[in-house]
Amino acid sequence: MADAPKKAADAPKAERARNTSPGESLQRALRWWRIWSSRADVRVACVATLALRLVCSAVAALIVVLFPQAIPPSAGLARYLTAPWWRWDTIWYLKIAEHGYTDYGSTAFLPLYPLLIRGLGTLLGGHFLAAALLISTLASFGALLCLYRLAEKLSQAPQVAPWTVLAAVLLPVSFFLMAGYTEALFLWLTFGALLAWMEGRWGRFAALAVLATLTRHQGVLLSLLVAPLCLRALWELLQKRSAGVAGAASGATLRVLGKALGAGLAGPLAYLGWVLVVGLLLSAPLPWEPLAASNGWNLHYTWPGAGIVADLVMLTQPALALRLGLGLSTLLLDALAALLTGAVLLVAARRLPPELLLFAWAVWCLALVKVQSQGLTVSAARYLLPLLPLAILPGGLLARGRPWQRLVWVAGWSLALLLLIAAFVLNDWVA
Repeated sequence: MADAPKKAADAPKAERARNTSPGESLQRALRWWRIWSSRADVRVACVATLALRLVCSAVAALIVVLFPQAIPPSAGLARYLTAPWWRWDTIWYLKIAEHGYTDYGSTAFLPLYPLLIRGLGTLLGGHFLAAALLISTLASFGALLCLYRLAEKLSQAPQVAPWTVLAAVLLPVSFFLMAGYTEALFLWLTFGALLAWMEGRWGRFAALAVLATLTRHQGVLLSLLVAPLCLRALWELLQKRSAGVAGAASGATLRVLGKALGAGLAGPLAYLGWVLVVGLLLSAPLPWEPLAASNGWNLHYTWPGAGIVADLVMLTQPALALRLGLGLSTLLLDALAALLTGAVLLVAARRLPPELLLFAWAVWCLALVKVQSQGLTVSAARYLLPLLPLAILPGGLLARGRPWQRLVWVAGWSLALLLLIAAFVLNDWVA
């Protein structure tokens, strides 16, 4: 009987839902769209994404005009819009999307992005490269939207969030968000997981951690956000048990521990599941095997920082670097990105939650432990992109800065971004 008033109250709602005309549903949807699209975070993320897409596409098309021999032949507008992005890791993802994990080394790339390319590319009539670029563009919007919200949560200063987004898109390697790479998708899922963690939404965190882990190996590190809470809950539970406290208090702690532990284990279990699929079902090399194999990438692992030192030493020997086929700009980019990010982490230590700081240092270390046969870093500048929330520091400086300071910042970083886009399209290894 207690449910009768509730059912009576729900009846008019159900009746209205049944009697809603298509016109009313459309008006409601349009009203929701106007409200959502008028939000500051949505506007900033949308403008930033479109601006980055237009700049990247314009530079790529200009390179086709200036250096037609550097671009694979293709028909019509595809030569200017998509063909310039047929580069490096993009080729791996497209091969996986079309043919599966058939080539040696392909299992080093995780399955979510190729699976999305396969689905959308099929809907687009087999235009898989266009599908990859479209997915990256949409994911970039999601990533920048989440970055805006993270900046609002991490800094209470006014106008820091939009300037943080601007600082992020002006990074020299931000064009990877527009390429056929996993960066945009991974950042969207990772930043979404960070927001879910900050809001205590464990189910959402677990789902996003699983998807992030199936996009890039770094996704496993999201579990570090939950580890301190699990340890605190376990310690609290042990103290209550030793003090003879039982009942509701211990039950509440157990529930917190269970939710946090389940959320923290979701990503590693998903990665373990993929490893089992690769090893047992595909009978292919495990994801990390091609990285170290001599017929693969021939990489090895060392302590974080050794690669930076090797980069700096090699920069003092430009003749040797050129003889070995190493790009001086890549060495400089990786070394500066690693050093600058480490310095920002030290400065931000007091501003970030301890769990987020632990995650950030883990990302920094993982980006630097993998080195080439010469001991040099590998794509460090790109692997450090998950630390984009640190852009709140330059974002804060820009928010408080004078107009001429902002202009100098934008001009300098824009020039670096344009040069790296051109180098990437010209098939130079950037990061």
